[in-house]
Amino acid sequence: MKNTFTFVMFFLLLGCSSKSSDPSKQFKSYFDRASISESINLDVVYSVKYFSGPDTTRTSAKCRLIKSSTDTVFSGAVWIVDITNNIEFIYDLKDIYVAKHKEQQITIYDDPHKYANVINSNLIDVGFFNSDNLLKEMKRDSITAYSDSNPRWSMKISYPDNPPISNESRAFFLSSNNETIKEILYSVEFQGNKQYNHWALDSIQFDQFTLSDFSSRIESLKNEYKLRYYAPSLNERISPLLKGDILPNVVGKLYGNDNRFNLDDVESDFYLLDFWYMACYPCILSIPHLNDVFNKYDSKTLTVLGLNAIDNSEKSLRRFPKFLNYNNIEYPIVLVDKDVPKAYKIFAYPTLILADKNKQILYTQSGFSESFGKTIDSLISTNGN
Repeated sequence: MKNTFTFVMFFLLLGCSSKSSDPSKQFKSYFDRASISESINLDVVYSVKYFSGPDTTRTSAKCRLIKSSTDTVFSGAVWIVDITNNIEFIYDLKDIYVAKHKEQQITIYDDPHKYANVINSNLIDVGFFNSDNLLKEMKRDSITAYSDSNPRWSMKISYPDNPPISNESRAFFLSSNNETIKEILYSVEFQGNKQYNHWALDSIQFDQFTLSDFSSRIESLKNEYKLRYYAPSLNERISPLLKGDILPNVVGKLYGNDNRFNLDDVESDFYLLDFWYMACYPCILSIPHLNDVFNKYDSKTLTVLGLNAIDNSEKSLRRFPKFLNYNNIEYPIVLVDKDVPKAYKIFAYPTLILADKNKQILYTQSGFSESFGKTIDSLISTNGN
């Protein structure tokens, strides 16, 4: 399905310069420059507020990007100086280097595809690696103009609604001199909540460095800091607990009445644990299917529990009624501390774990799948007495 584009013009009531008389030319000029350039360096302040998240988080960084048509990790080399967290990330098309300046340590990840998520890719989503696509999508005949006190041009990309997602858009704002992109704003709505991602860009320069500059910086860090290659220890698992493991005990509070909960006090033939949180879209997709499973079996046969270690703050708890108005959770919600997902080795949400009456795990699933209800039915049928 094609995207819909709207170019919006901002101008001072006192008038605009002739240089900014045609927004499509200004955007095309910038994206043309980005398209033919091999590299870009810029300052970024990235802000994000998730759907039901209570706060906006901000990260300030200096970024350098080099295009590579053969790279399948990020579409090019990446060098990020994360000022907020005092960490430096470099991907030189071969390895990922993470320098923690406070600890004076550099860690090398020699499998960038596997460990790409150590780099916050949102920081580099600034329309450089995909500038060719933006050029192709620009349409001269979709321009409207209106007055505003802020003298800027905006190119807004509106996406078709895909229920329950609606009002999804991405806007690019030119700087006051109309020479570079100054801001990018992505927004989307879901169940009465709005998420936005905002990039404030500054000091943009093209073709000011090469991969040799990356190499020089890497060598400098190696000489200054303690060096180690990342390797999970023998006792470390990236996956959650697996089939055959015994469920660690779970202690927490039941949402709605604050009664104390202890998993050791619950007797059932089977236990289905769902690790989730409110701002997790795949978690929300799982809720109706979990309700179906919960209503299909009596509590002596199957105990279904929604374990939440993220939405425990007072601000988050105040959002629960609105969330539950959109998402009717019929099974018990247990609010737990972060030691519980740590004990269960939870690294992805949602994570569903089915265990037998001896609390021995029969099945683990990370992520949402519409077929998991049938899987649970089959396992209960196979392992029931």
